[in-house]
Amino acid sequence: MMIQTDRGIDDAQPTIFPVEYTVYAIITVLIIVSLVVYLTKTKKKTALS
Repeated sequence: MMIQTDRGIDDAQPTIFPVEYTVYAIITVLIIVSLVVYLTKTKKKTALS
């Protein structure tokens, strides 16, 4: 059964990308970058010492 209401179509196929997902993506990228930088700094310190 196909629901022809605008709300049903929007719920089934959202065309607008939610802002929350972009915020979560940015936060995860920042966390990953900070972890990589921290790990590289610790590796350099241990390698030098």
